[in-house]
Amino acid sequence: MGYERYSDEAAEARVESRVRSGKAAVSSYTADIAAGAAPAKVHNDLDPKGLVFRESRDSAAHPESVPVILVLDETGSMGSVIRQIQKSVRSLMKLLVEKNYLPHPHIMVIGVGDVPNRERAPLQVSQFEADDKIEASIDSLFIEGSGGSYGQESYQNAAYIAAFKTRTDHYEKRGQRGYMFIFGDEENHEFKVSEVQSLIDTADERALQSMTTAEVYEKAAEKYQIFFVLPKKASGGSNDGIVQHWQKLIGAQNVLRLKDENAAGECVAAQIGICEGTTDAEGIAEDLADIHVAGAGTTALIKAVTGSISTTGRGEALTKLPKGSIVPGSSPVEIERL
Repeated sequence: MGYERYSDEAAEARVESRVRSGKAAVSSYTADIAAGAAPAKVHNDLDPKGLVFRESRDSAAHPESVPVILVLDETGSMGSVIRQIQKSVRSLMKLLVEKNYLPHPHIMVIGVGDVPNRERAPLQVSQFEADDKIEASIDSLFIEGSGGSYGQESYQNAAYIAAFKTRTDHYEKRGQRGYMFIFGDEENHEFKVSEVQSLIDTADERALQSMTTAEVYEKAAEKYQIFFVLPKKASGGSNDGIVQHWQKLIGAQNVLRLKDENAAGECVAAQIGICEGTTDAEGIAEDLADIHVAGAGTTALIKAVTGSISTTGRGEALTKLPKGSIVPGSSPVEIERL
């Protein structure tokens, strides 16, 4: 998937069309479910049942495609972050494509919930997309808004998807890693083969051997540079145990504190630009000022973005590493860290 080019006009038209038809501008599928206009289940376009692979392949439009996975926690207080990322898709793509942070992104969206809490849609997986269907994928997420009282969510199943159910030319042809951003505010449940068997149910899962959560993330990190983004205002935003859990899994340098959820989409683009070496803090501030209307809101957004990203690895183009390599940790540079 991901053979088309992104069009800001097409993305805007998609939202306007929903509004004209009487649907919600964002999270319209969830709104339809709440109104009884749609069944309370995973959207057909995001259903992982029978999933074999999600593919990010090069094309004439995208000769050097780079996969980017957005993992969105759809439980509890995190629904507002999903809605904000949907609103900021246009800004995200302007920074990546128009400002040349990452000219050929292929973006996949994964919604995660809480399997032990018996949610109806604990795993939702889109295709890799390069055009305005990115926004449609986020709009199709079922934001269940529940979650259990365990202090854990089922993020590990998204890591399993990244490790074992994606195929990308960026990794297979160039030996380079893509990006994976996990927006959440809890720890992982322990990985269980039985869960992915029930959620996906293909031959691969039926033959899968038991793995730990740490081993699943280790495999995912061979293909993706993984960041965990913790919104400061989320219910677990100040929980040191959550911070330590993720630092142990993916490295302290890759655990980010999102100062303001309104900066969610822009934060993703800025972090990618820093890693690719295609921008710096000053350039990010200038570009945000250019794509947003001048004013106090934009000033606050710039402060939130530049204060939330990690400059560790700046200019090192973290995707451009030998296949299977892991970026060593290092101290952060001029930034508030967890």
